[in-house]
Amino acid sequence: METQNVTATFIDRLILLGQTYALGDLLPAEADRYPYTDETAFRSDFPLRYGIYRRLLEDEACELSCEELDNMRTIIQALNNLRVFVLEERARETDVRTSRQRDMYEDILNALEQGTDRFHIVAPMGFGKTVVFLRLVKALSLKTIIVVPKVNLIDQIRNELEQMGFDASVGVVESRTKQFGNDVTLTTSASFIIQAERGELPISEPCLLVFDEVDEGMTERRIAAIERFPRAIAIGFTATPYTLEDRMGPSVHEVGITEAIREGMLAPVDVYLAKPVVDLTGIKMSPDGDYDAHDLETRIRAGDIEDSPAKLYKELFYRDLSDFDQVMVFCATQDQADSVAQEFVRLGIQAEADHSGRTKGDREEVERRFRAGELPVLVNVRTKTRGANYPQVKAVFNFSPTTRAALALQRSGRATRLWGDTVKVVVDWVYKTDTHSSQVLFSEILGAVSIRQHRRDTVCKEADEGTREARSSILLGNVSVVMDTQLVAQLTHDHVAEKGSHVTLQELSVSPEWVSTGELSEELGVEPSSIVRNANKFLEEVENRHLYVKVVGTERKVHRRFYSREVADYLRKIFKTEQKPSSWLSIQELYRYLKEKEYPSVSYNNVAFLIGAFIGRIATEDIELYSRSITVSRKGKGKGGSASENIVSPEVQEHVEREISQRQPRPAGWLNALQMAKLLNRTRNLTMTRIRRVLADVPPEDMFEYVRAGYDPEDPKRIVVDNFSPAVIEAVERMLLDQPVHTYGWRSASEIASSLGRTPATIRYHLNRFMRDLGDAADNHREKAYPPDGGGKKNETTYYSPEVVEYVSGKINT
Repeated sequence: METQNVTATFIDRLILLGQTYALGDLLPAEADRYPYTDETAFRSDFPLRYGIYRRLLEDEACELSCEELDNMRTIIQALNNLRVFVLEERARETDVRTSRQRDMYEDILNALEQGTDRFHIVAPMGFGKTVVFLRLVKALSLKTIIVVPKVNLIDQIRNELEQMGFDASVGVVESRTKQFGNDVTLTTSASFIIQAERGELPISEPCLLVFDEVDEGMTERRIAAIERFPRAIAIGFTATPYTLEDRMGPSVHEVGITEAIREGMLAPVDVYLAKPVVDLTGIKMSPDGDYDAHDLETRIRAGDIEDSPAKLYKELFYRDLSDFDQVMVFCATQDQADSVAQEFVRLGIQAEADHSGRTKGDREEVERRFRAGELPVLVNVRTKTRGANYPQVKAVFNFSPTTRAALALQRSGRATRLWGDTVKVVVDWVYKTDTHSSQVLFSEILGAVSIRQHRRDTVCKEADEGTREARSSILLGNVSVVMDTQLVAQLTHDHVAEKGSHVTLQELSVSPEWVSTGELSEELGVEPSSIVRNANKFLEEVENRHLYVKVVGTERKVHRRFYSREVADYLRKIFKTEQKPSSWLSIQELYRYLKEKEYPSVSYNNVAFLIGAFIGRIATEDIELYSRSITVSRKGKGKGGSASENIVSPEVQEHVEREISQRQPRPAGWLNALQMAKLLNRTRNLTMTRIRRVLADVPPEDMFEYVRAGYDPEDPKRIVVDNFSPAVIEAVERMLLDQPVHTYGWRSASEIASSLGRTPATIRYHLNRFMRDLGDAADNHREKAYPPDGGGKKNETTYYSPEVVEYVSGKINT
């Protein structure tokens, strides 16, 4: 093997350094394949190794510390380990899935050899991403931190490590546990950020950072936390990279869900569309751009269709207690999940709602029964959206719609895992909406409505006579369910055309003057979510939405949202920073100025209160002389959604500083909210609620008579506190003491649930239905009161009359 100008010189150099490196420490294990006689080819094939080689050839290389040399050795050894692993994978006989995973390992190796130390992998749910990154961890043999979005995923990964026979020291760091592993540490996203900021993650040498579901919560704080590990290799894995942009480096390997289904890595899927007569036009939108959950629940309940999932399930998937298919239903809120679950029960089908409103023990029992195949239907909100592996699930019912492609894909992906040769089903309830807030359908994401190994355009169900009845659609009350493949395709096409925006991974052309969400975010210095939210406001007022926004992508590339010049100009105007007078300050700036000056104990709320009190007293004057709002651009945690900021004049600033500097004690007999709560034996939150009611009718100019700043003589270190006059204290006390207490025979939902051995959610479901039937008379059968024990310190609880208690008890027992 000829290695005259490279390897020989390298070995000589190492000898001069007094090190004992083998040839394989520089070149890969199969070094005989690389007879380099010049540096050009070496540099082209192995940029990272070449960089290390050049450092060792420099004159100052002799001054490299032992730690730096060890770091070099560690990186090269990790690359060699991975290369050996890839060679072994090539020699194995593999199926389609493991063959694709092998390609993924090779792309990861090539990226590392090129010196890329931050990148991500895109693969659908059920592809086996967990197995991929755990085998990668084992192959590289670097100290590793694995970051997952939820605590429950830690146990899953730990079990996978044990099943792989991974002989390593594994630790867990989360809110309840802090045990670092010598080899691998499992942690949540929140704990990773906190521990990194505190400098408590005990890794300084080259290490591996693995992020599962990396698209979730890729904030500026997490990016900063990653940068605290300058020698780390950071790799992210995700199935839904829609909001990832370039925050986790380039994508080095991608597998689309359509591609995975076609190649047999995921289950074949049918998509049905359930079309209820429910109009979501004008529905409220949440800050993340999705439907407001509670408004959505109200609209759906008004349409009286909460029984449609149960009816559809009984029609297609249920025969008797011993013969059923398992189905997962997604709802908008906990109350809706409880109601839908009860509709299944009413039809004689076992179903349970799983959400955070239930006790831990109840949820664990529901999980056990569903995994064991004892429970036909599991209804949830978002608890099973990510990381939930149920291969036996035959169908997913998306009863609650969403405008977010990532959420739509994650939900429906619960039904794409292979389970024998079973054809899985996804049902989307399609609601009428504004074009700017149209929901995302799973058939959109697939780009093809039905991808099946054995195509059928009808749904077949065994009839009692042993014959098969074939249907292409079902009418369930006021909900029409379309199952015919061609008709679903046409409806999906019409849906996409109406809203004028694709989330399907199809190639679209974009004019050069159009700009993406990420480009506008970078240009204007705001979070991508703010760009999307404000763009949607613009799009609410326009027709032909497709003329202003497009989503571009391919099966092999993540889609990106692009805006026309009109939308971009609107956003630039919204987020353009206006020049404010140099002497005017925002509340935050004034607070920082005072804190840094000579008032370190002053709080932001103190400053805001004093400003509000002063402005209230001068409300009859020209407020524009003292306070105004400007448009600002903001970026960072908690600031992405704001496009305006209040600033105050020097007169207001002087007043606030004068109030603080005078250090006046509060008037005698005045109390702050906490002291008032202790006096009245109530919680602070309850006391504050009553204080707000008392002050609701007080004019701003008179507020100073009832609320005043001043320090507590017993705690003079606190410069400013909010204090309330004796008149307020008396009114709050009267309001609290007049509140009735628990009446004999009347019971709360929790008390009824405890006596009947049911969950409070189940009891509330029956209570709400009975109260709706009572109409105007309902107020005679419920009242808010305090429990008889605990000194009335708890918040009020709703109690129900004996007649209501008797009705619910009878309903449950029946």
